[in-house]
Amino acid sequence: PMRLLLESCAMVGLLTAENGRYSNSPVVDAFLVPGRPAYSANGLKYAEDLYPAWGRLADLVRTGRPPMTPETILGDDKAKTRAFVLAMHERAHGIGSILPHLPDLTGRRRLIDVGGGPGTYSVALVKRTPGLSATVLDVPGVLEVTRELVDASGVADRITLLPGDYLKSSFGTGYDAALLSGMMHRETPASCQLLLQKTFEETEGY
Repeated sequence: PMRLLLESCAMVGLLTAENGRYSNSPVVDAFLVPGRPAYSANGLKYAEDLYPAWGRLADLVRTGRPPMTPETILGDDKAKTRAFVLAMHERAHGIGSILPHLPDLTGRRRLIDVGGGPGTYSVALVKRTPGLSATVLDVPGVLEVTRELVDASGVADRITLLPGDYLKSSFGTGYDAALLSGMMHRETPASCQLLLQKTFEETEGY
């Protein structure tokens, strides 16, 4: 059974096979080995946690109610919330290696990161931009994990965490830059309009 499993992994490119010995492929070595800079396996754990949403699809069709509520990964289940935030961090870390080279925030002083999750983009932008500080707004359960990531970033003194519901909570004032990333796709058109209006009003004049 192990040989069959190893052969299957080799066929899809996860392993390399030579003279009956199996080794990690370059892709696996880069993304699935703990400690590697591009380690992304928390995304697989998050996908596993989301399985009930797909495995019980028939229940959703019959009842109109999701078998797994969003709150499950937004604080209600600590382990699943942690897996979600770490998965988003890994994804953002990969994108963030490019993102800071796109927007030029030179001269900006305060960034509001709406629904910022792990705060990965804020950290990347703050590191790139002298004098910039950032506020990451998200729900309290998410920010518990965000705090760990920010504390390990080396720029924790320039990152503020603001717990709240971005549809209901005030963003505060005094911002001259805003980031809305990775959250608009799950909102209704009306909620997206509300978020854009709130962001404009609370950064108005900048």
